[in-house]
Amino acid sequence: MENKYANILFRDDPDQLLRKFPPASDVLKNAESQSDPLLDNLTRDYFKEYSGSKYKRLTIVEAVKKFLKKFPKGFYDPKYLDNPKLNERAVKLKASEKYKALLKENDLKELIKEKNTEELSKIHCSVLVGLPLLSPQETLFFKECSMDKESFLLFIEALSRVLDSKRFNKEVMATYFEAVLGLNSAINSDKPLTWQVATIFPFLAMPNTHMFLKPTVIKEAADRLGFELNYDAKPNRRTYESLMKMSDIYMEQIKELKPRDYIDIQFFLSVVRDKKA
Repeated sequence: MENKYANILFRDDPDQLLRKFPPASDVLKNAESQSDPLLDNLTRDYFKEYSGSKYKRLTIVEAVKKFLKKFPKGFYDPKYLDNPKLNERAVKLKASEKYKALLKENDLKELIKEKNTEELSKIHCSVLVGLPLLSPQETLFFKECSMDKESFLLFIEALSRVLDSKRFNKEVMATYFEAVLGLNSAINSDKPLTWQVATIFPFLAMPNTHMFLKPTVIKEAADRLGFELNYDAKPNRRTYESLMKMSDIYMEQIKELKPRDYIDIQFFLSVVRDKKA
């Protein structure tokens, strides 16, 4: 309510996205369902931000239209699959296959039992070398963090529990992010491990279960779509849970495009977040 008027959001109609009605208007009728996955997760200041926004928010209809304008065949468009400048899916799949192969060749639980942090560090650092999803500085910082045997072992133990979970598990992820932050404490660093480093291993191991959080892309996509991300720069369960909720909702909303996994969903969000259109 604002000045005795109700702000009404027309979710899928870009021409009437936001209108005001008097509460007693005969035009307004309660819907049978009082829940909607997109409307239930609007950013807290959606109406205020929308009215003062420098760029236009996107409805789901507009988001799909924008994506198909660039990639007419959606996630199966050659420009997405074969373009060497994009090459996003191929790069991520290659890294995923490499990590999965290493996990298959090496018994993670046995290495944890033996407290063989040297080999565990070698495995995980090798996955990051040359990986364009992370900066060289992030890779080097992770390698530095892995040198503290006690905290790194706790991190790997927490990661192992994540990999054992076939579905996203809130409690398991909360423990995992605590272990991520523990790596920083061990080397007395004020600079936290980034979201990219925190989410890369679950994502590569299970791209059907976990998302990769690149703050620039995800924050701008959530902002453009008006989705409440509950973002915090430090890796934490609440932000990641919001990311997974957003990803699952849009996976369902664009199911006609047949996204295969969260690699496709992340790419969709990266296209949507572009403020040029």
